[in-house]
Amino acid sequence: MLEPGDRLKISEVLEHDGDILFLKLADGRGWCVDREIGHEMCYELDQEVDELWKYSPANGKPIVLRDGPHIDGPKTGNKLNPEEKFKVCEIKAGQHNVLFLKVAGDRGWVFDEKPDQHGETPDGIMCKRILDELWTYEPENGKPISIRKGPELNGAKTSFLMYPNEMFRVEEVEAGEGDDVGVLFLKLADGRGWLLDRHPEQGQLCRRATLEPGSVVTTKDSEGNRIRLQTVEEFKVGAKVQIQSGKADGGGGRRRSWRTRTSSS
Repeated sequence: MLEPGDRLKISEVLEHDGDILFLKLADGRGWCVDREIGHEMCYELDQEVDELWKYSPANGKPIVLRDGPHIDGPKTGNKLNPEEKFKVCEIKAGQHNVLFLKVAGDRGWVFDEKPDQHGETPDGIMCKRILDELWTYEPENGKPISIRKGPELNGAKTSFLMYPNEMFRVEEVEAGEGDDVGVLFLKLADGRGWLLDRHPEQGQLCRRATLEPGSVVTTKDSEGNRIRLQTVEEFKVGAKVQIQSGKADGGGGRRRSWRTRTSSS
């Protein structure tokens, strides 16, 4: 069993559908996953990474980046604005399961949550790692669907529509709860809102896209501009990929340090 805050040595990594990583523990105890749908659980520490994150504070205020991985450390002249996406090149762990994120481009450091003197985080998670998945809307009834304002089956709708066979990028996947159990809610990367992968009465609506090598498709951004997306030769979007990060038998491979944390919705 893994406890929140445990540090893990990983000897092998396998990538599965949906950008989930299977992590082989170097001590021989078995495997774990870095995330479940809607819940981040493991993060690679003290190594060079290339990950896309988003700053989404509950208070809606910008934050000034720190000069190092310390909440009360000296501040730089750079800041992140609410809903701003940024590249992370290194992650370090602090007390109370806080993750310190080094923003690419030598801009400084930010933290994913800010605990109070009791170790509680009243403002919740401020920074979240986001996805970059390509999906397609393929309804059985052949009709367009209204994009939702939030991750709710019967929630408020935006003025935007998604049309059959339209492709779109997803930055977050959230598992439905309560009456919405079994539904995956998809947050569109262009900011238009949320879709659902299936409907209890209409069946499957959205699927992860798989393109043949050399395929060219178009999609739209939030302003309605068409964007060309092209696959790389010998690579399929959504296909399974195996990543070998080293052998557990000491064969010269590099072992990487990961850390678990409590999941967040």
